Amino acid sequence: MSVLPHSNDTLDGSHQLLLGLCDSLEDIADALPYQINPVLCGQVAERLERLVQNTHQLEEDVLFPQLIAGGGTQAQSIIKRLRHEHVIDSGAANEIADALTTMVRTGRSQAPETLGYLLRSFFESVRRHVQSERELARLFVIRPPSHDGSL
Repeated sequence: MSVLPHSNDTLDGSHQLLLGLCDSLEDIADALPYQINPVLCGQVAERLERLVQNTHQLEEDVLFPQLIAGGGTQAQSIIKRLRHEHVIDSGAANEIADALTTMVRTGRSQAPETLGYLLRSFFESVRRHVQSERELARLFVIRPPSHDGSL
């Protein structure tokens, strides 16, 4: 079972927390339908939407300006795609939180196969999203000028 880490206000820290929640969602999906961990489900349901929202805000505040500065007009299409992914991820996070809350309250999933598919689709998508943004940050990050004359 994954342990849910505590919050962090850096983009990398937020990505780490989100990846930790993805691990927890995978644990939940693997346990369906018979070994539901209500504590883990409740923790994930409580934190998921806020963490997704906070991570998206950090991405837009930290990464997007770097992309614009480093990639100019080409970055606009990347940012448009990432914003679309944010909308999709936020909707899925809301749906998952509701489903997990219901499962904790009732002690069972209404449709375990459907929930398992939803969880797997979400955590795989989020893992790809985080990896993509980390790669973009490495490619487009603005590096401060070197003081020793080297590039």
